[in-house]
Amino acid sequence: MMQKYKTLLESIVVEGFDQIVQDVNLDEYAAMKEEVRFYKEKMEEASQALDVKTKCVVCLEQERGAVFELCNHAVCCNECAEKVVVCPVCRKHTNGIFLRCIL
Repeated sequence: MMQKYKTLLESIVVEGFDQIVQDVNLDEYAAMKEEVRFYKEKMEEASQALDVKTKCVVCLEQERGAVFELCNHAVCCNECAEKVVVCPVCRKHTNGIFLRCIL
């Protein structure tokens, strides 16, 4: 049954809903539509989680690119790292010392 849904879901992406609706009954169509909605939500959640893990914790816009030398936390972009006085994670003074890197 799951293989049938997987094949139909792949077909939806390739062929569109109109062609598939002709091949399945309404119950199957409703189940497939719900499954597509479920996986779309999961993809959006995963995308947001990835953003949280890679974006600067100060500005939340740029990618992280600095490691504070005294505490080794990599949570800020280079611009924000230049401005902060204490690490946003552990509150140790940064003394303006950080390493630029590509994470």
